[in-house]
Amino acid sequence: MACERVPYASLRVVVDARSFDLQTVAVAFLASLRARGCSPNTERAYAGRVALYWSYCRMRRLDWRTPGFLDLAGLQRWLVEMPVPPRAGQVRPGPVRYRSRGTANSIMTVVGEFLRFGAAHGWVPAVRGRAVVAAEAAALHPAWL
Repeated sequence: MACERVPYASLRVVVDARSFDLQTVAVAFLASLRARGCSPNTERAYAGRVALYWSYCRMRRLDWRTPGFLDLAGLQRWLVEMPVPPRAGQVRPGPVRYRSRGTANSIMTVVGEFLRFGAAHGWVPAVRGRAVVAAEAAALHPAWL
């Protein structure tokens, strides 16, 4: 998945990097941020984080709508353990960079908000809300993992 800026607009979307199909649920989530009056910088950050979640689900062959606690805990661990890829078209100068636990927690917060948004619209089973809450609690207490 990729987060793309639509030309000639400040609108952000999430697209499938293989087919370039819009991920309509993610786009609706981003539209809800605009409707709530969130900053364009918030929308930009959230778009990248939702795209990262979709990419992780695709890589692990998970259904994005039904992550379990262990799936979300695995995402958090992956966020910290995997090197941050260089930006498109750039060669990594110097040492490999990793995300901090704080950054991983910020990403998990966005994933939780995205899944709750999906549950409110019937796209995510409501029972998954418990897994999201449990994963967020684990994010605050990494020793639980």
